[in-house]
Amino acid sequence: MNLPPDKVKLLCQYDNEKKWELVCDQERFQVKNPPSAYIQKLKSVLEQGGGRKFKRRVQESTQVLRELEISLRTNHIGWAEEFLNEENKGLDVLVDYLSFAQRAVTYDMDSSDNGSFEEKSVEDLTTSATNSPTHNSPRSGRPFTTRKALRYSRLLSQKNHLHLCIMCLRAIMNYQLGFNQVMAHPNCVNEITLSLNNKNARTKALVLELLAAVCLVRGGHEMIIAAFNNFKEVCGEKNRFEKLMEYYRNDDNNIDFMVACMQFINIVVHSVENMNFRVYLQHEFTQLGLDSYLEELTVTESERLQVQIQAYLDNVFDVGAMLEDAEAKNTIMEHLEELQEQNTQLNTRLQQCESEAVEKTSELEKQLIQSRKEVELLKDSVKETQAQLSQLQQKEKERETHREKEQERERDRQRSAKALTELEKMVQVLVDRGLIRMDRSESGSLELHIMPAANTTDVRSLEKGMEVVRKEFLQQKDSAVLTNFMSNNGSLLDSVVKDSKTAEEVYHSVVEYFGEDPKSTPPSVFFPVFARFIKAYKLAEQEKEQRKKNISETDFGTDLHISDSPVNTAVTNRMPALPRFPQMDLIAELKRRQMTPLVREGKDGAIEDIITDLRKQPYIRADGGRRSAKWKPAQQLPVSSDISL
Repeated sequence: MNLPPDKVKLLCQYDNEKKWELVCDQERFQVKNPPSAYIQKLKSVLEQGGGRKFKRRVQESTQVLRELEISLRTNHIGWAEEFLNEENKGLDVLVDYLSFAQRAVTYDMDSSDNGSFEEKSVEDLTTSATNSPTHNSPRSGRPFTTRKALRYSRLLSQKNHLHLCIMCLRAIMNYQLGFNQVMAHPNCVNEITLSLNNKNARTKALVLELLAAVCLVRGGHEMIIAAFNNFKEVCGEKNRFEKLMEYYRNDDNNIDFMVACMQFINIVVHSVENMNFRVYLQHEFTQLGLDSYLEELTVTESERLQVQIQAYLDNVFDVGAMLEDAEAKNTIMEHLEELQEQNTQLNTRLQQCESEAVEKTSELEKQLIQSRKEVELLKDSVKETQAQLSQLQQKEKERETHREKEQERERDRQRSAKALTELEKMVQVLVDRGLIRMDRSESGSLELHIMPAANTTDVRSLEKGMEVVRKEFLQQKDSAVLTNFMSNNGSLLDSVVKDSKTAEEVYHSVVEYFGEDPKSTPPSVFFPVFARFIKAYKLAEQEKEQRKKNISETDFGTDLHISDSPVNTAVTNRMPALPRFPQMDLIAELKRRQMTPLVREGKDGAIEDIITDLRKQPYIRADGGRRSAKWKPAQQLPVSSDISL
């Protein structure tokens, strides 16, 4: 169907029934004739000119143009490329036909300005035709020099042929190849622009929409300005865009045309990057009375027109405010020069102060050196005094230490006797509780053996008991029983305590990993859950294997050449759609708008995309304009239905 990528993505989301309906519609409206058939019929009108059968050929060409527009819009891209190739030169034929169809409009305008048509001679008409830069290009067929040919041209214009030609050119420009040919054609854009003289408001709205879209494509704005320069010369305007403003004022009964006209003015003025040129174009329309007319349109009831007017006002450069800013900048620059002069004076004064400070600093440094020498002498004197004092204090400390050691030995002897008694009691208690075992070795000494701990509480009891034994051992290092006990059981207890702590930490981490509280989940409750889970899991695996075996036996011998489409569809339908967060959509949309360039490339579908976007939202520059103080931003209004063309 030759759809742009975004339309293809949208089409893929439809179900099979909807896709089939679109295919049927495509076949129903698709024209089967080759491009050469349409080109020959259009050439026959241009080459044969008038005659008794001309009216019948005009009616036939009307149907030809309708079918050609549908074919260009709906057929595959190869059909359009064949229409535009060097052999057929379909674009040249369409431009020639458009030029022939609208000559009567141009001459009717000349007649209304310079007298009635009957008052003008054939020579005058011929001279007027040859003076036109657009209509002076060589064409196939008869020269346009008779009243009869003028009457035939007027007949084509009245039969809506201009509108159909513009629709065909719009369909061609939607292809990258066609758009490039249109931009390279010497007369195509000029002829489209001259179609604004047609009396049909729908045709003028269509032309303005197309010209606005071209403005937003790279290199398009310069071509549109050149086309209106040609329009000024052909139509005898005193000022550029004069006829456009005249139509804008007089066709106030057609809202679609007024919306398209306001949209075009906004884009042709404010899509320019050069600020000076932008202000110049804005001034051109101001001189033609656009500002005063927009004030009259503030009471319009059309929301679509209000939106386009407000978009233009939002983009307007306030030149007066810019001049005020320039004057304010000059004042600031003068004040800055004064400040710089004051700064120079202050710098001079600062250098003087720095010189004086350096001299004072030099004097203070000399005084400081003298003071340091005196301090060094005082330090040496103090050191000698401190050395003598330290010797006296050391002798006093030695005497005091000797006395304290004597007193400590006496207290140790008393504590050892008492601790030994308490140790015997505690060992007996541990033996009675079964935590340790006391045996006599072959040498006749007693040995204490730690029994395996049942739980954490028992380990802590062993630690407390060993702590008591260590304290006693520190007091009674000469006791053979304590020495033996510590050497045999100290490392063993440390190993038990370490393993107990490791087991407790691992158990706590496992319980917390499964979302339980270690304090309220003892091992007797926790581990049976895993036992049941493992048993159930093994049972489920066995059932799964049995089910696979049954399915393989059932499917044996079935047809293996099954279409992949239903399977893929079923799998796609069974897959749950991933949730998409609105915040992510909003961020993606803001990034997309932020990255959208002011100028687009002329790729396939670009023209239709631009026209569709402009219908949904008015053109407002991303960098924002310098708004005038007299224009207050109005409330954003929703855009109603699209322009019906």
